[in-house]
Amino acid sequence: MRHEQDITASAEGGSAGNPENANQFMAQQFTKRKNARMESVSEMPAEPVIDRPRVLVASNSVNRARELLNTAVSGDYAGHSANRFDDIKATISSIDVVVMELELSDIDGIELIRYLGQQVNQPELIFSSNLDHRILSAAKRLAISKGLHVRAILNMPADPEALADALAMPPRSTAIVSATPIVLTDHQHLRRGLAGDEFVVHFQPKIDVKTLELVSVEALVRWQHPDYGLLPPASFVGLAEKTGLISPLTEAVVE
Repeated sequence: MRHEQDITASAEGGSAGNPENANQFMAQQFTKRKNARMESVSEMPAEPVIDRPRVLVASNSVNRARELLNTAVSGDYAGHSANRFDDIKATISSIDVVVMELELSDIDGIELIRYLGQQVNQPELIFSSNLDHRILSAAKRLAISKGLHVRAILNMPADPEALADALAMPPRSTAIVSATPIVLTDHQHLRRGLAGDEFVVHFQPKIDVKTLELVSVEALVRWQHPDYGLLPPASFVGLAEKTGLISPLTEAVVE
């Protein structure tokens, strides 16, 4: 090879015919070339570390949870299954997507949605259920009101292709998740709002998912602000408590 010829010629010319010098020179050249190759390899970009989406399947049945997990989880996902609330709580902090039924062994699906809405790192949801569409729509509205994103509502058992499509959806933008409501600090605005009857009450029904009967109604106060639009309680309840206006606000809600 040309490189070997160049090294040999240089060795012969620089050694004045001395075999020891020639061997030493060739050894030095070999070491330099070996080090150069090692440096070029070390500079190659490392293989990317793939953070696989983590899926939790929550089902009333252990066997159904495992079957659904096997359907949901492939080489692209890391998964867990659970049929008890304690198991869900033990893993939820590291979960990206929850595939859930609305009838679980020891917790109502609606209560589970409320619990998930309280988490710092909120997972996205996929419902798998054969309940009445009105119940599923109410569950979805509740999830949205808690800041949760519902990717899909599937029949039970879930169709593998439909479940795969739902899992393959891109995650919701973190900008939307981390958006914070306007927090008002001027108590005069609050007084004017109370005087102007700007506070409205939205009623959210609570339904027993087993009997489909209306159990109760939750009253949710909102402020129809003339400048900022419809504001959630986080925007004004703290101000009402600090300024002693929580009682007039409560009376307005009751009326």
